[in-house]
Amino acid sequence: ATVGEDSEQRYLSEGLTGQLVTELSSHRELAIVPCRAGPCQGDSVDARTIGRELGVRYVLQGQIQSSPELFRVNVQLFDGTDGRSVWGNVFNSDRRASDLFDLQDELTQQVIGAIAGTYGILARTERPAAHSKPPENLDNLDCIFRTYAYLQDHTAETHLAARSCLESVIEKHPDYVDGLAWLAYLYADEFHHRWNEPKSREYDSRERALKLGERAVALDDSSQLAHIGLSLALSFVEGAEVRAVGEMRRAIEFNPSSHLVMTLLPNYLVLHGEYETGVALSRRAEELIAFPPVWVDFPQFVDDYVHGRFEQALERAMEGVVGDVDFREPLFRAATLGQLGRVDEAQPHLDRLGELWAELCSEADCGRLDYEPLRDELLVRQAFSEEFADRILEGLRKAGFAPS
Repeated sequence: ATVGEDSEQRYLSEGLTGQLVTELSSHRELAIVPCRAGPCQGDSVDARTIGRELGVRYVLQGQIQSSPELFRVNVQLFDGTDGRSVWGNVFNSDRRASDLFDLQDELTQQVIGAIAGTYGILARTERPAAHSKPPENLDNLDCIFRTYAYLQDHTAETHLAARSCLESVIEKHPDYVDGLAWLAYLYADEFHHRWNEPKSREYDSRERALKLGERAVALDDSSQLAHIGLSLALSFVEGAEVRAVGEMRRAIEFNPSSHLVMTLLPNYLVLHGEYETGVALSRRAEELIAFPPVWVDFPQFVDDYVHGRFEQALERAMEGVVGDVDFREPLFRAATLGQLGRVDEAQPHLDRLGELWAELCSEADCGRLDYEPLRDELLVRQAFSEEFADRILEGLRKAGFAPS
């Protein structure tokens, strides 16, 4: 709906509607039904009526107001079954700062970033329903939302729930591209975090991730998700770093507003020395994603640390850049404090590092906490560059770390 008779306002309303439909349609877990007539006409538009007549679960409504200085877009998302407001926000843009094409693009990206994708409000809203169903009743979409739940709540438990669900789906539908791509992602993360990795010499999570990622791309080379899954799998294969970045760059061509690409690609770039581009993408992700993962700030931490801005790096590390259950969190804090010469303050973080490392390696072969095993872990399982890994270990030494 629009307010007033401003021709620019009407143009922006029509353009935004069309562009939002196009962008939302690129998220394959969503089925989009545009509504420009019938129940969507008039001053009093009821989400329940729209939901019932169009057969949709969610109804997105917007209202544009303008003044000589700015455009204000009020966007609300309703549950079409009961009319309940699920989410709402007001986006302001200075109409003097850019032409209408630029303004339309900017507003579209803000709305899409808040609603759709792996870290949007729809994924958060659907998460409880996906976990409440018994395993025998789960379908493909339930498994995708379980995967979204894992991305938003990064734990071994949510990882296992998503992986098990997708494994059962792929068993029944071996050519389901999105399922193959997400399972490749989960197997790569399984290797990365050592989560739910069976004790068996025959079981290789990296090999599984690579096989599934390559199969997904072979089945559908136009699938952004397939290239993301393959990229993550390649990032843990020795000597495949350049190809991994290339696959992620290919993925961003399909949908530049993808939450996954916006949070993963900056990590790849800064760990390969492309600091300026990586940090710019990271900041853009922070602006556009309503509920970004904690690691959205990781590229900025790496950039600050590598370039000796240790006060800024410490501020980011203390806020968290990988998650409290990850051994790298206290590692980064201790190393940064070591670089600053604040040895006493580093000790609690060294103690926490020891605890998390012991938990990590209680059933794995990563050995006791020492410089060489830690360096191997950072290079192989964390895909760090040698420069960054060695600078972190340098800080750890300055912090007074002494292997037990």
